[in-house]
Amino acid sequence: MSVPKVAAELGCGIDQVRNLIAAGELPAVNIGLGKQRARWSVSREDLDAFKARRASKSPQVKHRRTDVPTPRRQWV
Repeated sequence: MSVPKVAAELGCGIDQVRNLIAAGELPAVNIGLGKQRARWSVSREDLDAFKARRASKSPQVKHRRTDVPTPRRQWV
């Protein structure tokens, strides 16, 4: 699959897919010729394995700090 097709399936941008490939998180094969920009191809099996790895991780939950009081201004 091409990078734009992978991006469409993952629901993200093309640059995000390229960053995942560069980081080694999404296996891909460079099918480009010469010294032009790399042209990546991702197999269906690798994409499915990537999605399975990501689905098994628990989502990161951001907690808001509510126990810190708001500082009060002291007038002198």
